[in-house]
This record gives sequence, C-alpha cells and structure tokens, in this order.
Amino acid sequence: MSVNDAAKKLAQRLKGATWLHAVGIGREDGNECIFLYVTKDPPKNLPELMETADQFPVVVRKTRVTKPAVY
Repeated sequence: MSVNDAAKKLAQRLKGATWLHAVGIGREDGNECIFLYVTKDPPKNLPELMETADQFPVVVRKTRVTKPAVY
C-alpha cells in the first residue's frame, strides 16, 4: 500500500473528528509519513485510531486553524 492510499484510509477512519483539521503526506527524517494536523489535543485512544496507517509513521502537528476542514 502506498503512503497516499494509507493516508486516505486513515482520513476516512477519522472523518468527523472535531479535533482533526487535515490529513497530509510528506517526509520526515527522510521517510514517507502521514501528517495529522490537529486543532486541539487528540483523544488518548489516538494510537488505536491510527491502526489504518499501514506501517507508515504518523506525525501529529498542532495547527492554529480553529475549524475542522471540510472533507
């Protein structure tokens, strides 16, 4: 599975989460990864929610945007 497919799958799983602004893909430390841009602290069960990341690292980044993105 590609990182793009894994990000789409994760975005579908997290759809409607009020703390999530966007899901993106990119590189960190030379490795492909999935970025979660959050508007507030994600729930404590986030590791369980990220099971669909399909072995790609997931990086959580706080954003200043206050409204969830439209999917």
